[in-house]
Amino acid sequence: MSFASVPRIVLLSLVLTMFASAAGSESTTPAPQTREGKIPFSPAQGQPFPRRYPALDLGFGLSTFSPKLSDLSGVYGHAPSFRLNPMLSASVEIAFSRTFGVLGDAGSSLMDGESSAAQGTVGLVAYLPAFSSRRLRPSLGAGVALCSMSGRDSETITEAGATGWFGRAGIEYPLGPTAALDLYGGYCAYPSVFTDTFVAGQWTRVSLDLSNVVVGLRYKRFAW
Repeated sequence: MSFASVPRIVLLSLVLTMFASAAGSESTTPAPQTREGKIPFSPAQGQPFPRRYPALDLGFGLSTFSPKLSDLSGVYGHAPSFRLNPMLSASVEIAFSRTFGVLGDAGSSLMDGESSAAQGTVGLVAYLPAFSSRRLRPSLGAGVALCSMSGRDSETITEAGATGWFGRAGIEYPLGPTAALDLYGGYCAYPSVFTDTFVAGQWTRVSLDLSNVVVGLRYKRFAW
C-alpha cells in the first residue's frame, strides 16, 4: 500500500463510521405512538356530544290563553276578557330520537283575582332535519288539548271546560349542549260547549267556543 492511498482509506473509514452511527441512533429512538379509534366530537367546534335515546327534557315558560268570549256578550252586556293572560307553563318531553318525541305541556293563568284558566296539551312532536341548521331546529306537533276556565265579572260567573285537538309549529334555538329556547305558536280547536253562567241569582246555560291561538316561549333543559 502506497502513501498516496492512505487518505482514501481514512476517508472511506470515516464514511462507514458515520453510517454505522446513524443506524445505531435510529434503532435506539422509540417509534412514535399512534392512537387508534375515532376522535370524539368537540363542543368547542360547535359539535354537541351525541345523546343517548330515549332522553328526557324538562321545560318551563310563558304562553297565552285567549278563547273567543263574544258568545257571552248577551249575558254580560259585553265580551269579557277575565284577564286570563299570561299563563305559566311546564313541559315534559320524551325524545325517542333527534327527530321524534312525545311532548306534554300544561299551564295555568298567573293573573291575580277571581278568574282563572288552565290549558294542557299532549302529543307527538317532530323536528325537521331537512330545514335544520346548527343554530336553529324547526318542529311540528299535534295531539290532544284540554282546557278549563272560571271567569267572574261583577256578579256574573262563568265556568267552562272542553277537550279537543291542537297543532303547533316552533323554532328551537340551542343554548349550549344541555339547554335550548323554544319559540312556538299553534291553535287549540275545541267544540262548542254549554257553560254554566250565574246571572241574576240563577245558573244559565250558554254556548261557548273555547278555541284559541297559542303563542309561547319555553326554556328546555336536557335532563338525561
